[in-house]
Amino acid sequence: MEVEVKLRLPDSNTYKTLTSLLAPFHVRTHNQHNNFFDGAAGELSGRRAVLRIRFYNDQPARKCIICLKAKAVLINGVSRVEEDEEEIDFSIGEECLANPNRLGGLVESCRIMKRVKDEFFGGNDNNGELGLVCLGGFKNLRNVYEWKGLVIEVDETSFEFGTLYEIECESSEPEKAKELIEEFLKENGVGYSDSVASKFAIFRAGKLPLWQMRDSGTRRFVATSNKSWFFIHALLELPDKSNHSEEASGIMGFTWKMHKYIVSTTKPNSGPRNLLCAPKMVESPLILEQSRTSSPQSLNYKIEQHEKLVTRDIKMFTYDELKLATRNFGNDAFLVEGSYGKVYKGWLNKTTYSPCKDDAELPIAVKKLHRYTLNLRNVYEWKGLVIEVDETSFEFGSLYEIECESSEPEKAKELIEEFLKENGVGYSDSVASKFAIFRSGKLPLWHRDRG
Repeated sequence: MEVEVKLRLPDSNTYKTLTSLLAPFHVRTHNQHNNFFDGAAGELSGRRAVLRIRFYNDQPARKCIICLKAKAVLINGVSRVEEDEEEIDFSIGEECLANPNRLGGLVESCRIMKRVKDEFFGGNDNNGELGLVCLGGFKNLRNVYEWKGLVIEVDETSFEFGTLYEIECESSEPEKAKELIEEFLKENGVGYSDSVASKFAIFRAGKLPLWQMRDSGTRRFVATSNKSWFFIHALLELPDKSNHSEEASGIMGFTWKMHKYIVSTTKPNSGPRNLLCAPKMVESPLILEQSRTSSPQSLNYKIEQHEKLVTRDIKMFTYDELKLATRNFGNDAFLVEGSYGKVYKGWLNKTTYSPCKDDAELPIAVKKLHRYTLNLRNVYEWKGLVIEVDETSFEFGSLYEIECESSEPEKAKELIEEFLKENGVGYSDSVASKFAIFRSGKLPLWHRDRG
């Protein structure tokens, strides 16, 4: 378990001030490049885990570290995450970045990859190919200082959408370390706040969290709709949209920035709105991810806005072309099935990106949804819990639901119910799974049984 203090700095000027103050204690600087991987069907992310390859481009002592991180929790500026690391040859790391299938070949020689195979793929490596895909990554300039018995790392992290400045300090006594660092920052007039999300979470969100100064008072929210689901969304969401341009705000409801290759979902006989979309000139298959949005607009409107923004840079595929690429969604191309649909493996020509049946060509993953079932999921880390607030669209209506996976469900339920009651949010116990509701063809009768 890695336990560390995480404090955010507001801007580059504050970053420069802090590094100047700590200059006498500087011991080294790391030029890092972080890249992340997941299974084609979300085998790792579905269990709150991610595989990372970190390159240290420090001349002449370059090195490469592969790391498995899982079940991260960040509360009051203290992060706790299960972490397992192992050094691999730098050139092998570069090969894996260029071709993620190369990772499957490390199962016998790399302890981390053996864990990935056994814990997330049921011990089956499919003849040396786990089907991992690269999610992309970001660069990080890390200055390391030894100060008052602490090892303090001051980071300048460069994302495609902005730059994050952050302090990290790993410690077995994080509260004491945090108190000592905060005292130093206050004495020197250095502005800061508790970090509210990990760098990986920020990368996946596609935007920097809203800056909030430490002890700046209670933040207030106003419900944007008379529906309880939107009110819960407003209460739980920490980062706001500071840039209101179309590309930055994500009003289309999807995040594209981290993807070189994207596979969307489709259903037959439904017009051009349901085509599979992929950017041109790409090399590795990646999975489309829905991003958060607090807008109460309809899902159809979000899809339309999404298509207006991205159709300039994408290649479109018809449903029939997808059938060809996946061998008519045949059993030999089937990968996995979830509550909302099935995932199939398909192939595109590496040069033309046209559908083909050659296993040696570019592999893709295609999710075929059950008829008229879409789910918009917002994920929040709150008081040590991972809370998922869903808007599920069936052919016969919409369902709004809260989900929270926990090893202590009774305690988690009590904590969530207390929060809902304090904020006047109506709720009841769910009485059927989404799949059961889908099969029944109607929404359950609403029973509000909480006073």
